[in-house]
Amino acid sequence: MLKDIEVASNAKLFSVSKNVEFCETDMAGIAHFSNIFRYVEYAETRFFQQGGMSICDPTKDQKWPILSVNCDFLRPMTFGDEILIAINVGRIGTKSLVLNFFICKKLSDGREEDVSRGQLTVIHARASGEHGKIATAEIPPDFKNYLREYLAVEDCDEITAG
Repeated sequence: MLKDIEVASNAKLFSVSKNVEFCETDMAGIAHFSNIFRYVEYAETRFFQQGGMSICDPTKDQKWPILSVNCDFLRPMTFGDEILIAINVGRIGTKSLVLNFFICKKLSDGREEDVSRGQLTVIHARASGEHGKIATAEIPPDFKNYLREYLAVEDCDEITAG
């Protein structure tokens, strides 16, 4: 499934894997929807780190707050499922970027099943005076170059699940 997305979007995918933990589920063993955003943040943090950037680095006075997020829940995940969280870049702006995310679970026969997908818009920001106020800032050129490696040519919403 992820390979199909990579081919269709003509962009590299960054991916990480993890297992659905019991504490992330309800009593029926189904992962609570809110954990999707934790999984995406887990992958986003590592994606940024690979590119030499931190999601929130007080020593460099930079932050990446979320501006918007949308998500389609396609199938449930259950306790113990091994899931893959993949990211590519939908758009790179001067001060913001859109990340496309795809979550699938590995099936016992080795195939992957699409369980969730969506988009996350984040802005690059720096502190602006006192009291924790922030202001947008331009995305550093080196990080933009890294992001371009993952830039999807097509709109990933048009990619259908296999």
